[in-house]
Amino acid sequence: MAALRCRAVDCAQLRRQLELSKAYDASRKITPDSGKSGFLLVPINSDVLLPPLSEDVERVEAVLPASATAIAKHHTPYQTLLRDLQQFVLDLHLSPNAAVVGSEAMPVPRRWEQHGDLVLLSDSAFAQPAWQPVCQHAGFWQQVATSLRCQRLAVKSVIADTLTRDAQVSLKVGDDGWVTQTDNGIRCTWDVTTCMFSAGNITEKLRVAKLPCEDQVVVDLFAGIGYFTLPYLVHAKAACVHACEWNPHAVEALKRNLELNGVQDRCIVYQGDNNQVAPHGVADHVNLGLIPTSANSWATALRCLKPCGGVLHVHENVTTETGETDKQAWGRFGDALIAQLKMMDDETASMTIQHIECVKSYAPRIYHMVYDVAVTRAS
Repeated sequence: MAALRCRAVDCAQLRRQLELSKAYDASRKITPDSGKSGFLLVPINSDVLLPPLSEDVERVEAVLPASATAIAKHHTPYQTLLRDLQQFVLDLHLSPNAAVVGSEAMPVPRRWEQHGDLVLLSDSAFAQPAWQPVCQHAGFWQQVATSLRCQRLAVKSVIADTLTRDAQVSLKVGDDGWVTQTDNGIRCTWDVTTCMFSAGNITEKLRVAKLPCEDQVVVDLFAGIGYFTLPYLVHAKAACVHACEWNPHAVEALKRNLELNGVQDRCIVYQGDNNQVAPHGVADHVNLGLIPTSANSWATALRCLKPCGGVLHVHENVTTETGETDKQAWGRFGDALIAQLKMMDDETASMTIQHIECVKSYAPRIYHMVYDVAVTRAS
């Protein structure tokens, strides 16, 4: 490969000349000439006409290493993280050997969530015993953040098995966990260290956004940070949403999000158990967006509907049993749902399933479903 040999003191000026004429090959490194002290080898594009050069500059053929820019360009984020952590272990003489990094004993994460300048790793990231002495080094988490090109880094665990479904996240790099993102024209902010966010519900959010809710009232029994409250207000144009949420951290984020989207005047927030604080007899629609089940609030949802009735949007994880198809399982649960709702309400009420939506596969043979149940009561 072509290169120019020049004195080290002249290298910067030569490089500028070559860059202006597009003759400089940025994919390779400027390298000391091992055969001539005080001289450097500057990579060039052999198919580009060279500018006038000093007599001290000599054209040669040389194999030069790839530049850091070229390496980064052809590496995936995972490959960059793997390479940097191998080097981190090697430089600090940490045990185990750098060659083990990326093996089954010390796997390097291949996936993560990115929220602006914050990367959120799963609870399995660097959790193996062999990683522990490395993770305890003061510069480890900063190295991970640098490799992933983020300013803040956090590691999450499973959602807490509590009634308020608190997030369990440890912030490793950065001062706070507040992030902001925009989906379908809706701005949303939350603290990843205290609030749950489900990116997998996007199809249901889009469906809710298209519901014809003008001049109608919605009660959202599990509002969270506004996953469905905001689409009802911003896109479905609901006249008013009564949003119930008992996690105080989520309530803080919800109120911020209402203001971010300019819809705070059309939403009333109730902090507490929806079975105790939800308004009765006001709703055209009641959203029950809790999985694996919202069954503990079905009776409350029926009381929230207007005397003439309305529509319940019931979320549930439905399991397909051995010997039945998915559609059979979904229909089986729908029949059971209607039967239970009738027992909780006026027996003369008419209840039909208007729509069944499969949001996502939650686990093998387990599906996150939404059932739109129309309730009509005798006036």
